[in-house]
Amino acid sequence: MLKSAVLKHFSLLFTFTCCLVLIAAAQQNNFSLVIHPAGKDTGFTAGTLALKNSFNNSLEARKYAEALPQLLASKGYPAASVDSSWEDSSSIHVWLYTGPKYSWVQLSVSGIDKAALSAAGYMEKNFAGKPVNLSQLQLLQQRVLNHYEKTGYPFATVYLDSIQLEEDKMLATLKAERGVLYHIDSIRLIGNVKLNKNFLQRYLDIKNGSIYNKEKLEQVDKRILELPFLSSLQASDVSMLGSGSILNIYAAPKKSSQVNFLVGFLPASGDSKKLQVTGDVNLDLKNLLGAAEEILVKWQQLQPKSPRLNLGFSKPYIFNSPFGINFLFDLFKKDSNFLQINAQAGVQFNLSANQNGK
Repeated sequence: MLKSAVLKHFSLLFTFTCCLVLIAAAQQNNFSLVIHPAGKDTGFTAGTLALKNSFNNSLEARKYAEALPQLLASKGYPAASVDSSWEDSSSIHVWLYTGPKYSWVQLSVSGIDKAALSAAGYMEKNFAGKPVNLSQLQLLQQRVLNHYEKTGYPFATVYLDSIQLEEDKMLATLKAERGVLYHIDSIRLIGNVKLNKNFLQRYLDIKNGSIYNKEKLEQVDKRILELPFLSSLQASDVSMLGSGSILNIYAAPKKSSQVNFLVGFLPASGDSKKLQVTGDVNLDLKNLLGAAEEILVKWQQLQPKSPRLNLGFSKPYIFNSPFGINFLFDLFKKDSNFLQINAQAGVQFNLSANQNGK
């Protein structure tokens, strides 16, 4: 009897748990998307296309319905569209036109060099016998364009040409027109700023006469803001000329140096009538000479014969080279019984605008 009662108890508990799980699942997917495919049976959308039909709420279902044309375009249906839709309390209904499914016969290329194709990740086998994927095609076009915009061709265009549709097959040619090769002729710093032009070219990794590079130009404002002694007045821009250009940077000096002096005199100990100098001096000078250098001088003496001295100096791009130097010196003296001296020197190698080593 006892065994039978226990089994019955566990059976009821299991049934109750399953009901809770089913109720929770129903609550999580309590809004439906009903797709009516034009000229197809309803099993086509769930089976062949593997489209979702259950969602947590109406907002998720609506977003999914709006994205259906783009989703189907990635599955080989470039002409797909949602013709109409309506909504009730628990579902959204859409009339879906899929259009024919196309597969690539060939996507040939014309006027695009091997370096651009390699940078874009183009492989001919990805466009032979595969469903037409417009998202994949657009990504390829954008990558080719990005390559040209980084290698001196800001006005390059990439487009499809010679498109042929034969029943369910598609042929096309991907073409590019690079346009004129552009260089950055110079950098123009606009504002009341004292800054060495060689430093600016090295720091931004944009030398006079270098190839136009959209990626580097997009980093200019960020790099300027990283300098502690400059503030940006407005976004930088580029003045385009016939086959060259000028990078315009709008900046103003920002207060970053510190100059603090505190000097006093105390009577010397003992019978001497001399005065003992005490003080606290702090000099932290940035870009004083216009070459992004930093000079540090700290001197402190609050007790007789116990001074502390800190000296520092750093300067990037010595003699317009990738190398910079830094130096630190520390002296601490306590009466005449203790003296500590530390010195450190280093060389910094700047590989690029975003890479450096010591």
